[in-house]
Amino acid sequence: MTIDELELINKIIRGQRESIAYKAAKLVLVEGRSQTEATVILNAKKSAIQNGVTRYSNWDAEIKNAYKVTK
Repeated sequence: MTIDELELINKIIRGQRESIAYKAAKLVLVEGRSQTEATVILNAKKSAIQNGVTRYSNWDAEIKNAYKVTK
């Protein structure tokens, strides 16, 4: 995922840049870090990291599916 895609999803779902979900998605989906690293960096629970990454990842997949993007 690119930062532009993340920002668009964040705008659509009215997310907060300060949220653990957004920060986790950025670290894992944009920067390519592991969820374990994100847990340590953000000092957050594993479940919070996983939920955030899943939420943004699912939105990304749904948008790409709707527009028939194969990338």
